[in-house]
Amino acid sequence: MNTATLPASTHMGSVVLDVADLDALTAFYRDVLLLDQISAHGDTVDLGRGTDVLVRLRHRPGLPRGERRTAGLFHTAILHDGPTALATTLASFAQARPGLYTGSGDHLVSQAFYLDDPEGNGVELYYDRPRRRRHHPGTPWIAARSDHPRPRPPQSRRHRPREGLLRRHPRVRRHR
Repeated sequence: MNTATLPASTHMGSVVLDVADLDALTAFYRDVLLLDQISAHGDTVDLGRGTDVLVRLRHRPGLPRGERRTAGLFHTAILHDGPTALATTLASFAQARPGLYTGSGDHLVSQAFYLDDPEGNGVELYYDRPRRRRHHPGTPWIAARSDHPRPRPPQSRRHRPREGLLRRHPRVRRHR
């Protein structure tokens, strides 16, 4: 088994998104997701933190809205320095555009929240836990817990469905 790890300085570069409405998407990434507008040249806007470009928006007038069932970018991931920075961005987002929230996930190595931008591009806002807290002997290297964006109403015992995958599958047991 290979136990080599990547250096702590390893990171992803910027992503380029083609967008139909450059002004609206610039405002969203700048004012709602709190990225700095680093530069704007003609039909391109660079956003990020300090001088690090994280997202480049490229204007493509008439660009059709992406369909979830077609190939393409799953989501853009924007790393935050820690839970406080992530919470600040989430508070801004929750006040401005809560209807675009799609879910969250605790990947044990990171905490992530998922949303769509106004043109339907997926966005992950996350922070990585310190490396010393990521793996403990005897635990999986990566696992996930996720939360659905809308709480489901509680079901009384009398109204629980009796049939379905959990009921019929021999290896899955319902916990009561």
